Amino acid sequence: MFDMIITKRFEKHPGHGKVLKGEFAIEEDATGRELSRKSDWSLCFRPGQKVDMSMLFSELESNSNECPRCRTKSSTSLETRTQW
Repeated sequence: MFDMIITKRFEKHPGHGKVLKGEFAIEEDATGRELSRKSDWSLCFRPGQKVDMSMLFSELESNSNECPRCRTKSSTSLETRTQW
């Protein structure tokens, strides 16, 4: 159900192709724990809960530390999560 909702919300917006391919992750904001999109909606989401969505870019070089869109280099470690 979640995939249907998120796919509709991304129609005509950047990232729609990645959403269609399932190339994203949903994490609980407070803990960073990834939520399974295959589980029942009521088991994953609670009223008032905040979640984060990240697009996954696995095709990039493993030693790359730049924005996949604008190619801006990041000064952070490859081991850290970067918000672009």
